[in-house]
Amino acid sequence: MSKAPIKLNSREEADLLLNTPVLLSSNDLYWSGLDLDYRQFEATGFPEAMVPHHYITFACKADRTPNMLRWAGGKEWQDEAPVGSAIVVPANFGYGQQWDVGLEALTLYLDPTHLATAIDETATANDVELIPQISKPDKLLYQLALGLKGNVEASGRGNRQYAATLSH
Repeated sequence: MSKAPIKLNSREEADLLLNTPVLLSSNDLYWSGLDLDYRQFEATGFPEAMVPHHYITFACKADRTPNMLRWAGGKEWQDEAPVGSAIVVPANFGYGQQWDVGLEALTLYLDPTHLATAIDETATANDVELIPQISKPDKLLYQLALGLKGNVEASGRGNRQYAATLSH
């Protein structure tokens, strides 16, 4: 898309842009530097936007492999989003997409400062560069994300230490 990315300043603004209810969330579990949302989407999409957090999204369930139209950095391309493939989007990186089938998606939101200090206690968010990856299969990362989802599904019986361990 030729328009400049929409700059969003919070998760709440990003939620409004996505315009679909959260089916499952870690919000009330008070994890440190990490949140998880699980949503069901119709065939839809969102415009190119920049958010202040890193996020990793996985297509988890769909009737068939979604065909995707994506755009970032002035480029546009088409591909597919097989179940379990990761979309890694760094904070303040413009990214948008459309898909052609209803799907369920799991998204991990990472605080840039928390990620930096997990790598090096003395690091700041500006010291760590997260490289965007679009629809890359990553079985280990997907299984870790599903483990975090299982922690949330345990109705809060899972603990923050488990989530912190998996997020590292």
